[in-house]
Amino acid sequence: MIFSRTWALREKGIEQIEDETLNQNKFDEAASFVASVAVVRHTISDKIIGVCTRSIQFLAALAQRMDPSLNASQTREVQSHQNVILANLIEKLGDNLAKVRQASENAIL
Repeated sequence: MIFSRTWALREKGIEQIEDETLNQNKFDEAASFVASVAVVRHTISDKIIGVCTRSIQFLAALAQRMDPSLNASQTREVQSHQNVILANLIEKLGDNLAKVRQASENAIL
């Protein structure tokens, strides 16, 4: 759903992935973390504010609630996403909307 043209479905997709990753523990924690970071990378730059802020909130929740043990390839994959995510978060710090600025600031801290 995160690749949908409809913004509401993209937002719902983020919520569903967050629920499955953080609440249901259906999958391997490390693999779920890596996949979730990839989802954040894809959705954090969305032009729709609701999708963007939902993605930032998901990133903050991942950072606070998960501490997976990653193998070397998983670590490299997360590192490949982190520059794009950080660049987007820093860009969002200068956004016109306070909601976006605040979410970015919270995620960075």
